[in-house]
Amino acid sequence: MKVDKLMNNNQPTDSFTRITEECRKKYPMHLVDIHPQEWVIDCGCNVGEFPAAFGDKFHAIMGIDASSYNINQFQKHHHHPTMHKGLWKTDGEILKLKKYMGNVDDEYEEVETMSLETLISKVGDIGLLKVDIEGAEFEFLLDKDLSRIKWITGEFHNWLFQTASYGIDLLEYIGETHEEVYSHGDGHTSHYIKLWKRRF
Repeated sequence: MKVDKLMNNNQPTDSFTRITEECRKKYPMHLVDIHPQEWVIDCGCNVGEFPAAFGDKFHAIMGIDASSYNINQFQKHHHHPTMHKGLWKTDGEILKLKKYMGNVDDEYEEVETMSLETLISKVGDIGLLKVDIEGAEFEFLLDKDLSRIKWITGEFHNWLFQTASYGIDLLEYIGETHEEVYSHGDGHTSHYIKLWKRRF
């Protein structure tokens, strides 16, 4: 059944604080050297924990998320601009968003997709692209022009490495233009957390 907004009403009361602290530990932002006013694009921004963790370092932050509930909650925590989009290889497709992967609940929210090309056409050069979009990073980044992105970080989900060569193909592709400077996790029993810096 289509709904206007998928509600997430069973989050623990301390979840924002807890996930903000997890972001501080997970992402090695002390390695990132950009001007405070360069764009930081938080792809899969959830309810705003990444800017809560690193807002003292980055000032020009934009949050993008497929969930209208997450965007609404993000806006309650921050004054940064947001976009309610599903990030994908092409523009204008309509995706059915569910609360959880593999969820048998028939409720879903429709969200329109946006490509990396369109994102860059809207914001220009990107200082840091943070990507945590539940496996869609393959479609969003592979075979795209990454030359206008100085730093790329994200959570690269282990199921991309468990079937075919999706994950390896993506990591090798990013490595053509960006040098990997940090990696954590094994891509099989855990997701990878990675950070790259543009080579030129």
